[in-house]
Amino acid sequence: MSIKHVTAQLEEPYIVTATSEGFTYTMDYADRNPEGESLGTSPTGMLLTALSGCHAMTARSFLSGKKIPFSKLIIEINGEFTNGRKNWQLNANVTIKTDAQLDDRQMETMERFVARNCTVSSVLQTGNEITAQIELIR
Repeated sequence: MSIKHVTAQLEEPYIVTATSEGFTYTMDYADRNPEGESLGTSPTGMLLTALSGCHAMTARSFLSGKKIPFSKLIIEINGEFTNGRKNWQLNANVTIKTDAQLDDRQMETMERFVARNCTVSSVLQTGNEITAQIELIR
């Protein structure tokens, strides 16, 4: 079990400052305040940021646990939020890019490991479409 506490405070009409575990994050909706300067990502951008961070940390755990050397690990996410009939839905495609020397079996095992152990992805799975694949880079 993991218990977290976040405090968010509205600073201006569409600017929110949130504090979690001693770190402060600023979110805003720049398109709702076009005259103002953007001070942070939107809440949906923050959600995708959390998803990418979770994938990166979980992929690193896999590579380290298997003692597979790597120097690059990059997560790219393309996410689309759509307003469905009953609620909002996320369709996200996650690409895990690494220079680790992985064969096809290791890539499949890593994909399963990340899908099973990335908490953020697991929480978001129900009612959403999140796909992930590994891309080997040099």
